[in-house]
Amino acid sequence: MNIIKKNHIAFLSISIILVLLFIPLISLIFNVLKSNNEIKLTSIISNRRLFVIFKTISFSALVSILATFTGLFLATYTYLNKKKLFYLFIFLIMFISVPPYIYALSFIEFFSFFNNPVISGLGISILVQTVYYIPFASLLFYIHIKGIHKSYFDETNLHLSTIKSSFITIKELSFAAFSLIFLMILLLSINNYAIPSIFAFNTYPIEIMSVFSNSNNLLTTTLITLPFLFF
Repeated sequence: MNIIKKNHIAFLSISIILVLLFIPLISLIFNVLKSNNEIKLTSIISNRRLFVIFKTISFSALVSILATFTGLFLATYTYLNKKKLFYLFIFLIMFISVPPYIYALSFIEFFSFFNNPVISGLGISILVQTVYYIPFASLLFYIHIKGIHKSYFDETNLHLSTIKSSFITIKELSFAAFSLIFLMILLLSINNYAIPSIFAFNTYPIEIMSVFSNSNNLLTTTLITLPFLFF
């Protein structure tokens, strides 16, 4: 009976989430059909827009790789040195609450001390976006490492030193977590245009916003989001 109740609760929860997700989409589709917007294929697909998609995916993949590896490194060292690093780690996690544009403005103010108030482009966008996602990755990796059963560490510790055995255990048992966290940050980074927009680095979400602001054409704006949906 308890299993049945738990299954019912899970099914009901997922159903509510799906309804909350799809109602706005259904409303958007209804408004698009009602508006009778005209579109041209060339306004949706172009070489420049395909290049922006490729640039956005490449940018987000690099950010995700850097943030994921750094998060794994910080979580592992915190786990192995709890007494020295735990409170610093908690302080790092608190930065999750900081909005991305605050990170961008902070870096702008920092570089202004070096008489370089105007910074923009790919490099600074990657740096700030990576720094923004490191606390997310670190927290998720720490939860994963804490969930590894102690017996795995004890078994490898029989043959190797404590530090080395812990590193090997975490490395061998973290592939699934690494893949999941990498993909999560990749998707979040693709859709987060706050930091790139401040540093004048054009990504596909900025492209979508500019199309809508210039034309107010709901149908065109909806259709040019399909490449992201496909990805």
